[in-house]
Formats: sequence, C-alpha cells, structure tokens
Amino acid sequence: MSKTQKQVVLSNLKRNRRGLTQVEAYERYGITRLSAVIFCLRDDGYDIKTTMKAVKNRYGDTCHVAYYTLEN
Repeated sequence: MSKTQKQVVLSNLKRNRRGLTQVEAYERYGITRLSAVIFCLRDDGYDIKTTMKAVKNRYGDTCHVAYYTLEN
C-alpha cells in the first residue's frame, strides 16, 4: 500500500528540520500542490510554520521561496 501525500510530507517534516519547499516536494515525491497538503495537515492539528527565504533563481534574480517546518 502506498502512502498518502499527507503521510509523505508529514514524515519528511518530522525527519528534516531544515524544512521542505515546493520544488523539493515535486522533485522527491511528485507533489505539485504542497501548499494544499500543508493546509490539510494544519487542519488536522499539526503546527506547521511557513518561512519565506530569499533565493536566486536560474537567471540570477532574487525571489522568495516558502519553507515549511513542523514546530514542536
């Protein structure tokens, strides 16, 4: 039996204290709507923090990316 997207993301957040981004979720798990999965996890009572960080895109421009982390 395969895991649900919620189970996969929750497992990652518990294991990875650095956080998870949309790009990582897509590359690792094929999840295209990470924010929807995070919404559902929050609705289930999990305390998930969103932190916006500035990164450089492939053109060298600064953009902001959401990192999701599970709070204790």
